[in-house]
Amino acid sequence: MSSFSGINVALQNLLAQQAALEITQNNVANANTEGYHRQQAVMKAGFPARSMSLTNSAGVQNIGTGVYISNIKRYSLDFYDTQYRSQLSQNSRYSMLTDMLSEIETNLADSSSDSLTNRINNFFAGWQTVATDPDIAANRQDLLETTQTLVEGFQNRALSLIQIQKDQNLAITQRVDDVNSIAKQLAELNAEIGRSQTDTSDPNALLDERDRLLDKLATNIGTTVHIQDDGQVLVSIQGHALVIGSRTFKLEATPVAANGNLVKINWADDPDKNALTIENGEIGGIMYARDTVIGDQLKRLDNTATSLMNRVNAIHQSGYDLNGNAGLPFFVFSDGSTNPVHASLSISLNTNITSYTQIAAATQVTAPGVGAPGDGNNALDIANCINTTTFPTRVPPITALTNAQDPVMAAGEQSIGHYNTSRITQLALEQRHAETGVKDTKSIMTAMDEQRESVAGVNLDEEAANMLKYQRAYQAAARLMNTFDQMLELVVTNLGLAGR
Repeated sequence: MSSFSGINVALQNLLAQQAALEITQNNVANANTEGYHRQQAVMKAGFPARSMSLTNSAGVQNIGTGVYISNIKRYSLDFYDTQYRSQLSQNSRYSMLTDMLSEIETNLADSSSDSLTNRINNFFAGWQTVATDPDIAANRQDLLETTQTLVEGFQNRALSLIQIQKDQNLAITQRVDDVNSIAKQLAELNAEIGRSQTDTSDPNALLDERDRLLDKLATNIGTTVHIQDDGQVLVSIQGHALVIGSRTFKLEATPVAANGNLVKINWADDPDKNALTIENGEIGGIMYARDTVIGDQLKRLDNTATSLMNRVNAIHQSGYDLNGNAGLPFFVFSDGSTNPVHASLSISLNTNITSYTQIAAATQVTAPGVGAPGDGNNALDIANCINTTTFPTRVPPITALTNAQDPVMAAGEQSIGHYNTSRITQLALEQRHAETGVKDTKSIMTAMDEQRESVAGVNLDEEAANMLKYQRAYQAAARLMNTFDQMLELVVTNLGLAGR
């Protein structure tokens, strides 16, 4: 090896160790940077050069040319990333669902003293009081006021649930916009990562940003991610590409007029605007709460209101009021229809009942002196219908109630009170399931994140050891250069003296 080639080997070593030190320094600086993956310089021996040899019979020999940085390795494991994002997407669904269920529970106020259950109980207790003392005007007046309180209880809860549903239009639209924005950024990164493969530039910072965006995307919506050989990603939702190369396919939130203008999610390029069923991510949690949970609660409220209205009306119309007149329908729908979209929103006290004297508390007179208009037998029958569907034979209309007229009975429940309680129980079960989902997915997600960190995270102790190793190698390379410099100086100096 000549002195000049020796200097070159030392220089290559010096540059390689310096680069390795800089990479180590960058690792230490980003030890607490979210999404950063530790890097390491991969060193390879230079391709040997052929040199004249005095000891080899062939006259030539292979001489090493030192070391160089072949690439900068980025530590990651796609399996852990995939598992982590899967759990993150599910955890985001359950977390959002838990928050929304808490809001629904607060608006329904089923655990308060002003709950709908208490209002229903107070309403039927009012009929019991009238049945006990039908001649006391105050009892009848109190019943009318209790009825109005019950009606408002149905209406306010229905309004609250409908408003929560409508509010989610904005939440869903915002998250769809976020998904499209992230998809656009991923497509741009794909293009940059692709270019880095051709110009041999370091793509590691781009890959870190790509993974951060994929984590953020998983928070919003469940996706399937495929890492290509060139580092680019293909992202799809239910088999349809969201990002492929530098191209994106947009989602859109489309109002559905037939569903109260609640938005659905579909692909923008789908001419039929077919709705996607989104299960995971915050969008999945919002849509499940909006459509399934609130939809079920509204249906149960409507069923309760419809059955209560038709049962009470059937009995009330079979009785007589204080004036000796046949009873009017006690409840009506405020919009004048017979089948409103939401019975709980439309139920109201019949506006034609303007006085407590029109409460038909008495049974039909079947014989002189029996069942006088002032008795309370009809009121007693109404009071009892909260917990039974066994009605007096004198009330023919009740036997003709269809499933639509008495959805509580159609649902397999005989008791209005029990059916309303089952509504509350169902909401509590949803809440418990969501909370369990948050806990379970969080546990798995944490375990996966720890596995990711064990591979990609920066270990400061390890970096300190590497720093010392590269520093010593750098110092050795510097001393080697100094040695060759001294050798050359000696040769030049001596040759100079010999030539005088």
